[in-house]
Amino acid sequence: MKQPLVRFGGAILLATAMAACSGTNAVPVANGTDVAPQVQQFLRAPATKAVAGVLEITQADREMARSFVPGRPHIMVPTFTHHAKPASAVGYPLDMTCQTPQCPVMNASVAYNVYVTPDGKTCKDEKCWGDPEEFLKAISGSPLVGLVQQYTKGAPTAYTYGSSVAVKYKLAYTNTFYNNDLWTILSAAAHHFKAVGTNAEYHIFLPPGVDTCFDQTSECYSPDNLTSFAFCAYHTAVLFGKTPIVYSVEPWQDVQVTVSGKKVYGCQDAKVPPGTNRLNSGTASTLLHESMESWSDPLPNTGWFNSIYGEEIGDTCAYLFMTKEVVGGGSWFVQQIWSNTYHGCADTP
Repeated sequence: MKQPLVRFGGAILLATAMAACSGTNAVPVANGTDVAPQVQQFLRAPATKAVAGVLEITQADREMARSFVPGRPHIMVPTFTHHAKPASAVGYPLDMTCQTPQCPVMNASVAYNVYVTPDGKTCKDEKCWGDPEEFLKAISGSPLVGLVQQYTKGAPTAYTYGSSVAVKYKLAYTNTFYNNDLWTILSAAAHHFKAVGTNAEYHIFLPPGVDTCFDQTSECYSPDNLTSFAFCAYHTAVLFGKTPIVYSVEPWQDVQVTVSGKKVYGCQDAKVPPGTNRLNSGTASTLLHESMESWSDPLPNTGWFNSIYGEEIGDTCAYLFMTKEVVGGGSWFVQQIWSNTYHGCADTP
């Protein structure tokens, strides 16, 4: 919902500048047309190898991270700061519109899950966060994903799960991940998968018990500090040479906080059907939210966006309009997505 314009390491970049570089689809590095020296070096370097499914951070990862030019993040706010629209604000005022002539979208995307492990042993696979891999595999080609076609023109089967890897990254003096930490992890994953441009997205999963904040702001995922707890997740992109790298940050979603003396779930719906696995569904709902928004607005505020309310297609329906999705042999209780077709929240095209 909220669109922070954040200063990253002394540089501010508006997403419109990234859109001007990338057009509707970013220049894929695979064809070698991005001549920036750091991109050419990236192309020539062999893919890094994971040992027992875990990547170690290298100097090349740190150098790549330092070359990134940041874009504008788009956050998903916690339950206790999310507000329903007035009853009179229904229909067309809530619809999404393209914000730039280029209207960047992802008409196909491969998802890569990146699990942050502090020691190479804890949280080195999806189990810490439920079953996000199974969810991404299950929704590919489903009517739920088909909803995004009205924005991207991409076939539901064009949105797929690729693979996953763990990245070993231990914080030295704090429990908070900042931008450079996340960009170093992102660089490690990019060196491993060799996938950049607007046909790939990295989902960085942070383990329980850690926070993450934007540099030089008090806007954080911080269940241990309610005054700075401003988001549950976000998506954005960095510019690597002339090529965007799209990613989302997915902190641990099964978290409770105390608001006005009452214990509440900070990042998922308060009421769920009996038998619902809160960890699985909380992770899946936020992952759906960020994926759909990335596909329809990968360089935030340049694709499909509602400038009146500052919202993307996942925001309006978050926490308020939920649905049980039974797909691919599994079931998850997740939010619905805004549909311009129906002028409302939906889970079908």
